[in-house]
Amino acid sequence: MIYLPSQRILFVHNPKCAGTSIVEALERICPDAEKWWGRGYVPRLDSVRDLAHLQAHEAASFLGPDRPVRMSFGVVRDPYTRFASALEHFRRHSGVPIKPSAEAFVERYLNHTAIRFDWRFIHFCPQYAFFHHDGARLVDRIWRQEALGE
Repeated sequence: MIYLPSQRILFVHNPKCAGTSIVEALERICPDAEKWWGRGYVPRLDSVRDLAHLQAHEAASFLGPDRPVRMSFGVVRDPYTRFASALEHFRRHSGVPIKPSAEAFVERYLNHTAIRFDWRFIHFCPQYAFFHHDGARLVDRIWRQEALGE
């Protein structure tokens, strides 16, 4: 996640959807960019979170009233392509010694609590969860990764 104070813009980083490239580009053109990255304990949420992939409603508690957001945006991706990318990322970086099939992986590791609240499985969280909360859309603009070139 990245916040641009001078423009009051918030980028909500949906995993496996060009987020790292977007954050790097924003950092190059906006020297005052505030980036959340890595894992950290978040006292307000009483949990360890992947700070790069905070959901829009969680970001509000980080910014507070003194740092308003004029515009927010995020990117989504074809769900099948995103899942394949997330699974490959998990296989390379999780430290789990087995190489499960996609079906075995889903059956063994993924459940509602894991994909929503466990930083190790954040790449599998449904995309809507990054941009919506309690039935309301919190992000102003959502672009498709496949159409970013346009």
